[in-house]
Amino acid sequence: MNDLPEPEVVHCSFEDGFPPRVAVMSLRWPEITGAAQVRLWHFPNDVRILSPLPERFGVQLLRHDVDLYCLFLLWDGLCLRWSSLTRAQILTGSVKPLLEALSTDIFHLLEQPILTDVEPLARSA
Repeated sequence: MNDLPEPEVVHCSFEDGFPPRVAVMSLRWPEITGAAQVRLWHFPNDVRILSPLPERFGVQLLRHDVDLYCLFLLWDGLCLRWSSLTRAQILTGSVKPLLEALSTDIFHLLEQPILTDVEPLARSA
């Protein structure tokens, strides 16, 4: 179950810090008080971030095999990228609830067509 509130998208732009440009949203979250203000976020490969909800957030998921994905994530001023993740790695962390709060269907993203030319993306990661 997702305990994240739905944010207001204040502004959208693009981040050029990744090989494919990533759409970035400036977000305004409903006020959260207490211990929920700052939490530990879990991402693939044991990456953890102790942070409040992001004010700038961008994500791009590119499928390059049946169960192999590139994930690009912008969290405020932090840019992260993973070049070869499985569906299970993506679904078990904080990406899924964040996308759900933004009304984005992660399963739709996971079922996108396989890209045939992601070699430059994998090399840059």
